[in-house]
Order: sequence, then C-alpha cells, then structure tokens
Amino acid sequence: QASDLLRLDIIASEAEAALSPEEAWPAVEEALRAALKDFLAMRAAEGANLKADVLSKLETLEEYRNRIAEHAPSVPVRLREAMLKRLAEADLSVSADDERIIREVALFADKCDISEEITRLSSHFDQFRTLCDSSAPAGRPLDFLCQEIFREFNTIGSKANDSTLSHLVVAAKTELEKIREQVQNIE
Repeated sequence: QASDLLRLDIIASEAEAALSPEEAWPAVEEALRAALKDFLAMRAAEGANLKADVLSKLETLEEYRNRIAEHAPSVPVRLREAMLKRLAEADLSVSADDERIIREVALFADKCDISEEITRLSSHFDQFRTLCDSSAPAGRPLDFLCQEIFREFNTIGSKANDSTLSHLVVAAKTELEKIREQVQNIE
C-alpha cells in the first residue's frame, strides 16, 4: 500500500504521493526498467560464474575418469600375481600358464570390466557441455545427467575390487556432489 511505502521512505514526500497514476507512471516505468536491466545483468553474471564453476568441476571428473581408465587394466594382472603368490605360499606349485589360473583371471577380468561405464561417462560429459552451452533452460536435464554420472561411478566402484579405483570413485562422487549442488540452482 502507499502508506507502507511512505513509512519506508520509498516515496520522498506526501506531495509526490499526491501525483496521479498517469503523472507518476513514467518515473515508475523508468525505475522498473532500470531495476529489471540490473536484475538481468546480475543473473547473467551469476549464470556465467555458475557455468565456469560447473565446467571446471566437470574437468576434474574427466581427470578422475581418465585415471580410472588408465588403472583398470592392471587390476586383473595384480589379481593373477596375488593368486600365484598365495598358491606358492601354500606350497602348491601351479604354473602361471595353468588353464585354471587363466580361466579364473579371465572370469575376474570380465566381472571387473568397466569399459562400458567409461564410454557412457564420456557421453554424459559431452551432453553436459552441450547443455551448458545451450540457451534453453538446462537445470533439470543437468540434474538428470548428474544422476546418470553418479550411477556410472557407482557401478565402477561396485566392480572395482581395487583400493585405488575405489579411492578415485569416492573422490569423483564427492566432486560430482558439488556439481549437483550448483546445478540445482540453475533454471
């Protein structure tokens, strides 16, 4: 109400309050336009800062994905070595060429294969960048992609059976949570 505005000193004097709506409208319209322009500029600046922050964190996720992809092939090799070592410690002489060892390592390698998850992560990261560069509202699609990225890292962690991979997955999920918090502020 006008009386509330007067108490808040938004309207400088009662004389100005006595203006008719037609007389006051040009000044009000000018003030509204200026406020709207400032609001939109502030929103654009905040959006640009959010985008830069989220894309920076996405690069960190890509680094984790790359480190995971580099380390993953060594996991079955280390299992084979650990198996042979345990068998030797138990005084069971088994050759590394023994078909049973080869079969066991092959089964393990198949169970811990994360190549599909690595590929899907790459796709999700590309989609994420595309959405960030789009002028369309992207908040919900980005939030959905965060869920999908989380799911891929979670699957990698489940398949890992390796402490190095597990640590990388935990670090990636922590970084992803930071992205998700920011994404939830995006329209």
